[in-house]
Amino acid sequence: MTALSPLPKDQKEVRALSLGIECLTQKANPSEFLERNLLNSQTCQVKERYLAPFEPLNLSVSATSLRRSIELIYLLEGALEFKMGKLSHVLEAGAFLVADQQLGNVKLKAVTPLRYLHFNLAYSSDQIGRELSMLSSDLVSLRLLFARSDQELMYVRLKQGEPMFLSPHEVTNTDELYYILEGSISSQDEALAGLRLKAGDVLRVKNLASDVMIKAETDLRYLYFASAPSFNGMSHELLEFQRLAEEVEAQDGYTSEHCRRIQGLAIATGQTLGLSSERLHTLSIGAYLHDLGKIKVPKEILQKPAALSSEEWQIIKRHPSFGAELLEGSSYESSAIIVAQHHERLDGSGYPLGLQGNEILTGAYIVAVADTYDAMTTDRPYRKALSQDTAFAELRRFAGIHYPELIVDAFILSRQQAFQALQTSSTHF
Repeated sequence: MTALSPLPKDQKEVRALSLGIECLTQKANPSEFLERNLLNSQTCQVKERYLAPFEPLNLSVSATSLRRSIELIYLLEGALEFKMGKLSHVLEAGAFLVADQQLGNVKLKAVTPLRYLHFNLAYSSDQIGRELSMLSSDLVSLRLLFARSDQELMYVRLKQGEPMFLSPHEVTNTDELYYILEGSISSQDEALAGLRLKAGDVLRVKNLASDVMIKAETDLRYLYFASAPSFNGMSHELLEFQRLAEEVEAQDGYTSEHCRRIQGLAIATGQTLGLSSERLHTLSIGAYLHDLGKIKVPKEILQKPAALSSEEWQIIKRHPSFGAELLEGSSYESSAIIVAQHHERLDGSGYPLGLQGNEILTGAYIVAVADTYDAMTTDRPYRKALSQDTAFAELRRFAGIHYPELIVDAFILSRQQAFQALQTSSTHF
C-alpha cells in the first residue's frame, strides 16, 4: 500500500454551484494537512482527518440525561489498530466503526499513515437506532451503515454510465453530504456548470430547489450522509420496481441491459431536447420501468413461441396500464404516465387507449422511439440485429406518423453525437 501524504492546509476548494449545492475539491499535489471540515451543523459534524503512524485516534462521545453523541469512523486509507483489553485487531480501508459511551476501554491507534472520515452526531436520548439493511439491483447497491431516528449513513455503488439524481429532500433544512470514495462523476446540468468530481471530492446539499442530474463516468463508490431519514424513501420502492422490471425482461427474452439501454437512450434524447433535470428524472424512471406491467402478464403468453391469439394479444396490450397502476401511489407516480403511454402513437394507432397528438406526453414519445430503436438493433431469436443506419431510416419513415419529427430528429442526433464522442475518445486513447 502506498504511504499517504497529508493533504495541504488549504487543501479544499469550496465552490457554491447552485441554490442548495456546494462542492469541496481536493487540491493536486498534497503536502501537509491534519483535517478538513466537510459539514458543521448543530447536530452533526463531519471531518476528514489524517494521522501519522502510531498516533492515537481519540474519541469524545458524551451523554447526558437529555442529549447524547455518537461517533462514526470510516477508514479511507491506511490501517488502524483496535485494542480492547487483551484483544487486538487491525482494521483496513473500508472498515466502519460506531462508537458510543459504552466503548470506555477501547484504544485506537494508526498503524500506517491513516486517513478517515469522522462523524460526530448529536441525538436526543429518546431516539433509538433502526434496523440496518442492504438493497441491490443490477445497477445500484445501497448499504445502510448507520441509522438513528433522524440520521443516516449509506454506502452506495453505482455502475458506470448510470444517472444519479440529486432531489429536494422531503424534510426542510436536511444536511446531505456525498463523499466520493472511488470513481468520478460529471454533470452537464446548467446548474452545475460542467461539474466533474473524483475520489476525495465532496458535494454538500441543503434545501435544493429542484432536481439535478449527475452521471457516473466510471463505476462509482460513495458515502451518503443525511440528517433526516432517506434510505427507505430512496431505495426500497425503486429497487423493487427495478428488480421486477429486470425479471420481466428476462422472461420476455431480453436481459436487464434492455431496461438500462432504454433509460440511457431516453436521457440522451431528453438532454438533446433541453429537458430540465426534473423532467429527465421522471423520464429516467419511466424509461427503465416502461415494461414493468408485463409482470402481470402470464408467463405462458410472454414466452409463447407461436402466434398469439386475439385474446392473448389483448392481454399483452394492457401491460402499459398494469405498469402505471403499480407506480400509482408510490414515490415515482410522476413516471406512471410515461409507462402508461409508451405504446401510444402520434396518429392514434397505438395502445392501450388509442391516444394521439398532444394527448401523449413528450417523455412517452421519447421512450417509444428508444424502445423501437433498441428492438431493431438487438439480436432476437427470429432475426439478427439491424444496422444503426437501417434503424434510423425506419424511424424517419414513421416520423410524423407514429412519432413527432422533433423527437425522432433529437433521438438520431443524440446517437450520432454519442458515436462521434466514442470515436474521439478512441482516437485520443
